[in-house]
Amino acid sequence: MEMKREELEIVIAEDGTVTIQVSGVKGKRCLDATAFLEEALGEVEEREFTSEYYQDGEGETHVDSGWRK
Repeated sequence: MEMKREELEIVIAEDGTVTIQVSGVKGKRCLDATAFLEEALGEVEEREFTSEYYQDGEGETHVDSGWRK
């Protein structure tokens, strides 16, 4: 069985907004993958989930979270 690669892509915009995209993780595990960043950055202003968030197992999902300091 091939193991899927789990990745976090973090983008900091000029206005200070931080966007995190998670791939290689299905279901609510993506929230676990970003928890340490959410704690460090503060309140999440917006969170968007793709359909993969609502699936179980391994695969790909994306979470976009925006913060502004």
